[in-house]
Amino acid sequence: MLAIRVAALLIVFVFPTVTISNITFKDVARFNNISDVHKIEAELSNRAFNADPTTTRKGFKRPNDPRFAEYSTKALAMIHRQTTVYGWPNYAVMANTPASVQKLIESTAAVFHKSQLENVPNTDNLRIKDARSLEERGVCKDSLTFNDRSSITTEPGAAICTGFLIEPDVLITASHCVPDAIVRRLRFVFGYHELNGKVKTVFPGRSVLSGTVIDRHDANVGAEWARIKLERAPGAPQLTPRLGEIRVSEPVSVIGCPAGTGVKFADGANVRKVLKNTFIANLDVFEGHSGGPVLDANHKVIGFVARGERDWVPAEDCRQPYKCPDEGCTGETITRITALPPFLNVSR
Repeated sequence: MLAIRVAALLIVFVFPTVTISNITFKDVARFNNISDVHKIEAELSNRAFNADPTTTRKGFKRPNDPRFAEYSTKALAMIHRQTTVYGWPNYAVMANTPASVQKLIESTAAVFHKSQLENVPNTDNLRIKDARSLEERGVCKDSLTFNDRSSITTEPGAAICTGFLIEPDVLITASHCVPDAIVRRLRFVFGYHELNGKVKTVFPGRSVLSGTVIDRHDANVGAEWARIKLERAPGAPQLTPRLGEIRVSEPVSVIGCPAGTGVKFADGANVRKVLKNTFIANLDVFEGHSGGPVLDANHKVIGFVARGERDWVPAEDCRQPYKCPDEGCTGETITRITALPPFLNVSR
């Protein structure tokens, strides 16, 4: 009986071996169906409940799923953030994007770590150091395409996240994109998008900005956000928010950096479910899209990407997008623009 009790204690106090710093694609591929997504959501919710002092003081505790015992909370949240493509991808090439949307793309920044950028000798420009394509990073050839069937997998996949201007020098993004420990080493790059059929990898110095956090709300489940004060205004127009109600089935679109590629516009999605501070939609979003603006039919911002389903599934010798029917899977979680603090300086 003593041996059994000791073994039980050892199980309880096993420390996570998979953290956010050593998580791999194999960890993501391990949980490869929708029921796993729901179980991860339940586990994250239970961990948040158990970490809340107001509940632990009262002796309340929810059971943890032993299947996730080796994963730290941050690693598990990162797996949960992996997202998907619904139906056929709806990414539009720049030439086929409405002029009004092209202006919004100019107001959307890609997030990089400053170590990913280097100075171009004898100029004020900066360029991406590692501009390898998605295919060179292990994505199956032509597995991700524009809506005209041209390939995205030949583009560089370098951006970490997305953000957008809500004031001349204030940017909004998802909080997990800007950890406090590294935010001063991040750079917000305007102009990382397709130009004449090729994604730009060299940027004028004035388009590469540092920033500091004004305020933030971190969460592994539900709404998350951060407001960033840029070192200066980039000179791009700010996006216009819509602060009214959101309706189930209303059409929505998204701007962002799918899989770290250049900023793109994708439409053809709809709202599935509306919650207090978030909503669910079947948007085609990937890692790199986090923090990207979600627009209504009039291209006003009603939210931004927080997290979603998985990105990739393994193929024979590469990885390919995880695909769902338009009405399938659980959908992507979008933080509502109205979840930000009431003092946000926007026109109502």
